[in-house]
Amino acid sequence: MVYYIVIIAMSLLVGVGLSAFAGWRVETGAGSQEANSLSYSGATAIFLFVSGLCGFKENFLFALQSGISRKTLFWSRLIAFSALAVFMTIADYILSYIFAFIVSLTTALNLTSAVAFTVPHFFMALLYAFTMLALGYCITIMFFRLNKAGKILVGAGVPVFFMFVLPMFDGFVLGGVIMKALMNFIGRILELIASPSVYGALILVGASAVFALLSWLMMRRAAIKK
Repeated sequence: MVYYIVIIAMSLLVGVGLSAFAGWRVETGAGSQEANSLSYSGATAIFLFVSGLCGFKENFLFALQSGISRKTLFWSRLIAFSALAVFMTIADYILSYIFAFIVSLTTALNLTSAVAFTVPHFFMALLYAFTMLALGYCITIMFFRLNKAGKILVGAGVPVFFMFVLPMFDGFVLGGVIMKALMNFIGRILELIASPSVYGALILVGASAVFALLSWLMMRRAAIKK
C-alpha cells in the first residue's frame, strides 16, 4: 500500500512536469511528442525483489516454533508470491492507464497507446514479477545459510569480481572478449523477456523453477538461527 502511495505521488509530480513541458512545446510550435512506453514494471520489479529478500527469516523461525513444516511454509510462500505477482501486475496496468489518460487529456502527449494490455504482455509481466520474488527469496535463504565469512565473501566478493576484477582482467589480457560476449548474452535475454515471446516466457518459467528449487533445497536443511 505504501509503495503505491509513493508511486501515485511521483506520478502526479511527473504529470505536472509533463503538462508544463508539453504546454510550452505546443505554444512554441515545437509539436507534440508521443511516448514509446509507459510502465511501472521497473519500480515494481525492484520492490518485489526486496520483498522476496525480506520474506524468510522471521517467517521461517515463527513457522518452526509453531509446528509448521518446512514443506508447508515453502508452498504457502509460493502461493503468496503468485497472489502478490497477480495483484501488482494488475495494479501496474491500471495505474499506467490512469496516468496515461490524465496526461493525454491535459497535454499534447499521447501516452494511452503506449500502454499495451494484451494477454501475452500481461502473462509476461506476471512471470517477470514472480521471478523477481523468487530471486529475492532464494538470495535471502542463501545468506541465511551462510556463516559470517561466507556472507562477506558473497555479498562483497561477487560484486567486486564482476564489476572490477573481471572487466579489468578481460580488458587488459583478453581485449574485452568476455565482457562483450557477456553483454551480448544478457542483452539477448533481456530482449526476449521484454517481448511477449514463447522463448521469453520459457526463460522466466525456467528461472523461477530454478530459484524455487534452490530455495527448497536450502530451506529443508536450514538450521534455526537467531
